[in-house]
Amino acid sequence: MLSSSATHPPPPSFSFFSKPKTTSSVAPSVVVTTRVVTVQRPAVTEKKPVASSASPNSLPAVPEKPRTKLSTASSKRKRIEKEAAAAASASKRARTDAPTPPSTASSRSSTREPASIPPSSSSASSSRASTRFHTSPPASDAVYRNSRSRSVSVFPSPDESTARDCFLEENYRPEPGFLSCETVVKSLIKSYKAFFKNLDDPTDTSFEPHPTEYPIGELEFPNTGASERYILLVPKDKDHYNPIMCLERSLYTIIDAYLTPAQQALFGTTHTDICPPSPDRDVLEPRINHIRTFQRAIHKRDGPLFLSTLSTINFLLRALKYPRLPDDLFEPLAPNALKTFVHNWTPTGLPQAVALRIVEETYQRTVG
Repeated sequence: MLSSSATHPPPPSFSFFSKPKTTSSVAPSVVVTTRVVTVQRPAVTEKKPVASSASPNSLPAVPEKPRTKLSTASSKRKRIEKEAAAAASASKRARTDAPTPPSTASSRSSTREPASIPPSSSSASSSRASTRFHTSPPASDAVYRNSRSRSVSVFPSPDESTARDCFLEENYRPEPGFLSCETVVKSLIKSYKAFFKNLDDPTDTSFEPHPTEYPIGELEFPNTGASERYILLVPKDKDHYNPIMCLERSLYTIIDAYLTPAQQALFGTTHTDICPPSPDRDVLEPRINHIRTFQRAIHKRDGPLFLSTLSTINFLLRALKYPRLPDDLFEPLAPNALKTFVHNWTPTGLPQAVALRIVEETYQRTVG
C-alpha cells in the first residue's frame, strides 16, 4: 500500500473538475457506432417521407389508374364483343343447320360475361344489348326456364267430350250414408220458416214449420224405385240450403236430360224452352202446361196448387218409369223410359246439366 501511494501521489483538490477533461471518457461519449446508427436511421426514414411526400404529389395520378383499368376494360369489352359476334354467327349457323334451343349453361355464361363490364360506360349497355339480342332465347323459352314447373303434361280441353257409358242395370237402393233433404232440414228446423200458404183458408197451418208435422213434397227420380221427400220450407237466412229451390231445379233437370221431346211435351214448357214440342198422337193428352202451373204456384206461394201440380207431374213420371203390363203375360215388360234414355248419353258422356245439379246439391246439403 505504501508503494502504491508513493508511485501515485494524490490528486489536487480540483481533481474532481478536471477528470472529464483529462480522462479518456471521451471515447464512450463519442461512440461512433451509435452516431452511425443514428445517421442510418434518417437514411431509412428518408425513404418513408419520400413515399409520403410522393403521395400528395401523385394525387393527380389517381385517375390514371382507372384510366388504365378503363383501357383494359375497353380492350376486354372489345374482346367480348368480338367473341359475342363470333358466337352469334356460330348460333345463326347452328340454327340454319338444326334449330335447337340454347342450353341453360350457355345462356347463363352469355348473360354473366357482360355483367363484368362496368355499368357506367354507354358502350357497355350497347354491348349488353347486342349480346342479349344475339344470345338470349325466345320469350317462351325464357319463361319456361325461369319457371319452377317442368311439367310437359297436356290436359284435354274442358269443351272436349269424353265418350262413356253412364247406364246402370241396377235399380235404386238406399245407401246407409245418404244425406237426404228431409234429414238436413229436419235437423235445422228452427232456422226455417213457412213459404206456402192456403190462399182459400187463412187458418190452415199445415204449411207452417213443425218438429214432426212439417209440409212434405215428393219427387220421382229417373231410376226404378227412386224418389225423394222435400220439406216445403225456406231458410230464414237466404244463403242457407233451400229445399224448394232444390226440388224445382231437380225437376227441370229430369225433364231436360231424361226425356225425349215427345215425352217432354206431356209436362209443358220448361224454363229452357220457348214452346213445347209436339207430342205423339198416341200419348196426346188434354194440353195443360203443368210446368207453368208449377211455377205459378211457387210465384203465388199457393201451397195446395203446388201439391196438386206436383202430384200430377209425379203421376206422369211414374207412367214413364213403370209402363202398364202387356196383355200377353209372356211378352217382356216395357223398360223404364227414363232409365233407358241414359243410353243416349254415350256419345257425349254425362250431360253438363246433370253434373252441375249433382255438384250443387251435394254442396248445398253439406256446406250450405
